[in-house]
Amino acid sequence: MTLPIEELWKDIPGYEGYYRVSNRGRVEAVTRLIVDKYGKSRILRGRFLNGAPRDGVYNHVCLSKHGQKQFIGVHRLVLMAFVRLPRGNEEGHHFDGNPANNDVHNLRWGTYQDNANDRSRHGRTAQGERNGTAKLTATKIQEIRSDPRSQNDLARAYGVSQTTISRILLRTRGGWKHVSSHSSP
Repeated sequence: MTLPIEELWKDIPGYEGYYRVSNRGRVEAVTRLIVDKYGKSRILRGRFLNGAPRDGVYNHVCLSKHGQKQFIGVHRLVLMAFVRLPRGNEEGHHFDGNPANNDVHNLRWGTYQDNANDRSRHGRTAQGERNGTAKLTATKIQEIRSDPRSQNDLARAYGVSQTTISRILLRTRGGWKHVSSHSSP
């Protein structure tokens, strides 16, 4: 039987005294004394922030300090507080491919290419038929690769450009290289 991991809280770098994040990916505003725009002091009660997928995938929260608002991914906040600040253009990665799992043990820093490789490994890339703009299917790709007609004739027959046909036949970028010529879709 595994014991549940204790929830630990740390200040978010740059927002110390304003916001904290837990090792499980929860974010809270800290109870604090503020002075409003009229010069009156009052207590601002702490509360949990509800993250929302701002980019359609990753949960973001809006942090505010001195009137400046910033939307930041929860996974980045966890990494910043519990691992380290990002170096250069590093991105936060989810080991399990689940962008809602912001537990510190599921996260790491890496490059854009690392993130792209992870998406591919987890089957989250929009390649082939999963791409919303795709005009072809895996079955049609197999047909094209076995069809002896010229590239121009194939392009007209399938309603795509000759360049697309060339990429399919050469299995290059944008050429459905993930589709085998001999297997069924």
